[in-house]
Amino acid sequence: MDGVGGTHTVPGLLAGTWTVDPASTTAAFVARGLGGAKVRGTIPVEGGKVEVGGSGRPLGVDAVLDATRIDTANARRDKDLRSKRYLKVDTNPVIRFTGAVAASGAGWTVEGTLAAAGSECPLTLDVELVAGSPAGDATPCRVRATG
Repeated sequence: MDGVGGTHTVPGLLAGTWTVDPASTTAAFVARGLGGAKVRGTIPVEGGKVEVGGSGRPLGVDAVLDATRIDTANARRDKDLRSKRYLKVDTNPVIRFTGAVAASGAGWTVEGTLAAAGSECPLTLDVELVAGSPAGDATPCRVRATG
């Protein structure tokens, strides 16, 4: 990736709307549980899109996750997370992230809103291209977002 005028572009990345492939996309997380222990888990991605400008610069992102299928490898904890106490999946079955892309380091910073359990909060993610060819063929790109 190269910086041009303060923006980061990916050579060969075609302008338009790129669709997230739910079959090969996972949202993973690490959180602190009671007692400070790290809890790791995944939430399946139902879908999403990335808008790319004419210069090959990503502009925005929208992702939808299936909160009903959160998995921390502990059935009791997962049931509790899905309950009215936390994610309220009976009335809010999806988690949505919508953001706008800004330049940052060797990748991008995405500043957006995370909507879950009937509430919204700001979330900033650092994104980097980790694999794949962004050229206009069918080769998928892999990115890693942390925040």
